[in-house]
Amino acid sequence: MTAGGTILQIPDDMRQVTAEIQPIQDRDDLRAAEAHVARYLASLEPLPLQGWLRQIAIGIPAAGLVLLADGFAGMIWWQAGLAGLVGWLGLTAMFEPEPPSILQQHTMLSIADMADGFRRLGAAIDSLDAIPLEHGLHGAESSIASMRADLLAIGEDYRVDPGDVVRSRNFLHHHVPMAVDLAHTIGRLNERGGLSDDQWQDISKAVERLDGIRGAFNRQRMALARNDVDDLRITGDVLNSLLADKTGA
Repeated sequence: MTAGGTILQIPDDMRQVTAEIQPIQDRDDLRAAEAHVARYLASLEPLPLQGWLRQIAIGIPAAGLVLLADGFAGMIWWQAGLAGLVGWLGLTAMFEPEPPSILQQHTMLSIADMADGFRRLGAAIDSLDAIPLEHGLHGAESSIASMRADLLAIGEDYRVDPGDVVRSRNFLHHHVPMAVDLAHTIGRLNERGGLSDDQWQDISKAVERLDGIRGAFNRQRMALARNDVDDLRITGDVLNSLLADKTGA
């Protein structure tokens, strides 16, 4: 460790993190991207001489200075101790790590956001893939497939423009899980069978609502690609309305 070394080896630009991520075209690509960013985030560890280890490394030469002052310089005990204290303070100041810069702190938060974004996208896709389709879902299959494709496309958008992770946080944290829950409700009720006419009618309404959500997912993806903040807000309002009564099925 050198004097004035930084606490964390953080890049100044997110492009240094995403440069090695392959284009995201399928679930395996998204899984690989998630793993890459997670490894990168985990690698941002403090440099070796930190905490108690750093104090020991500094204390040993300071103690040696006390012994030298007492044994060879002819100082009395308090003078030798003072010399050791001065030496310890000097070494501590010399090897005190610099905190990350504002730019590095911002980049580290962006890396954490991207890791969380990839994880949430992957979890949503896996959850959609788990919905039983063998009995048919009264047209919901196409909506589920479209939503899945849009989530993958949003993952690729994150790779190209990491700033979109923050811009789509409300969508990713709230709208996506609620939409996935609605799709699962349709699948669960459809698989159960033996439903009344009113329950089948509720399922039909839920399928229609899911189709509207599918359109909003697609619009969200395109708005992210254009960095259209106004359209992102409008799409968010549409999803809020569509998902407000998601438990109707």
